[in-house]
Amino acid sequence: MFVRNIGVVTFEAQNENHGKLMKYFYRKNGWHGLRKFNSFKDNGDGTVTLFLIRGYETIISAECLPLVLETSKVSISIKMSGIYATTRIKEKTTDLHRLFMREELAKYEGFEKETGMSIQVNHRNENPLDNRLSNLEVVTDRENYLKYQLNHAKGYYKTPSGKFEVKFRNKNVGTFETEAEARKAYVHAVKKEIKRLEEIRMNWLKSNGHL
Repeated sequence: MFVRNIGVVTFEAQNENHGKLMKYFYRKNGWHGLRKFNSFKDNGDGTVTLFLIRGYETIISAECLPLVLETSKVSISIKMSGIYATTRIKEKTTDLHRLFMREELAKYEGFEKETGMSIQVNHRNENPLDNRLSNLEVVTDRENYLKYQLNHAKGYYKTPSGKFEVKFRNKNVGTFETEAEARKAYVHAVKKEIKRLEEIRMNWLKSNGHL
């Protein structure tokens, strides 16, 4: 590896001597010739930026860098919900956020079969390329959906009378004089449901010896 700029490390040989050194690294570590690595930058704040293809970047916790270097080169996957950082492990493509949360995810084996809810990894700030551990949380699919709704769904509509009606989960929450009151009622209903789902998840973990 070579320092390209201040704090930036690249695995691309910059000259003939670098090329010879890279061959030595590959031979010393038993890497095959097709194995590639991402250039990266230590941000000096406990995080590292990985440089991906097409100019994309993903930020990770510095403690996760050794794990990344043990896998194949991190690339991107374009999905309807955004652009995600992915890697390959044993010929299988894995999302980077799921790789980092693998130990937490393992605790939920059998959860979906018992509850009917799947387990997902949520990016708290909704940026799928922000893979710092502090930005990742394991939640149910329903929690994930509701957290998204909090930020993107208005949650109410204006009636012919000029008032504002709130419905949640096909139930009437109430009718309010102002949009602010309606929004507040919707947020309260959603947060209450998120808390209920979280309690189900926590109780399941506890009953299975994971808390």
